[in-house]
Amino acid sequence: MREVWRWSFVGAAAVAGGFLVIDTTFFAANLTKVVEGGYVPLILAGLAYFVMVVWHVGTAPVSMRLQEAVMPVGEFIKKIEEGGIPRVPGTAVFLTRTQRDAPPAMVWHLKHIALCIITCLF
Repeated sequence: MREVWRWSFVGAAAVAGGFLVIDTTFFAANLTKVVEGGYVPLILAGLAYFVMVVWHVGTAPVSMRLQEAVMPVGEFIKKIEEGGIPRVPGTAVFLTRTQRDAPPAMVWHLKHIALCIITCLF
């Protein structure tokens, strides 16, 4: 309120205090229901929060590892040409967060196609 709307300290404190009184009243009224079964939604919310935190913390190292494995598009095309990998007509879509380099899923796909071709020939 003070930063965005440029309210004075007294005005912002009065509005925030009013909301604090209302919220404290609701909190106190619902606190008695925790013992009577209100703990179930709190546990479920805690589990959902735990899953989201683990997901958020886990995506950072995975993203960093994927960024280390990206291959520039020019190098990717060169490997396709050098490897003699046949191209199939049509279009494939690889969703990725990389903006300039070849998507890691596409590089992985190419490696496994090449491995399959080599295995099938011998």
